[in-house]
Amino acid sequence: EMEEEITLLGTYANITEASIDQNILNLSGIESSVSDANLSFDNSVPGHDFGGVRLMVRTEDLQKAKQALHEQRMTGAEGSSI
Repeated sequence: EMEEEITLLGTYANITEASIDQNILNLSGIESSVSDANLSFDNSVPGHDFGGVRLMVRTEDLQKAKQALHEQRMTGAEGSSI
C-alpha cells in the first residue's frame, strides 16, 4: 500500500491559530495534521530554524483544503458561535 503524500498547507504563529483552520478542514471532511516545530528540539533538520506550527494535508486534498479555508474567510464566520 502506497504511502499517502502529505503537503504543507500553511504555517502559523501558534497552535491556536493552526487549530482554528484544522477545525474548518474537519468540518469539510478533510483530514489534516499539525506539527509544532516549537516543540521540536531537533534543530539539525533544515527548515526547523524558524519554528512555527505547520498544518499538513494529503496532497490530493490540497486544493479542496485551500478552497474550504478561503470560503470560511470570505464569510467571516470565525466570530460566530457554533
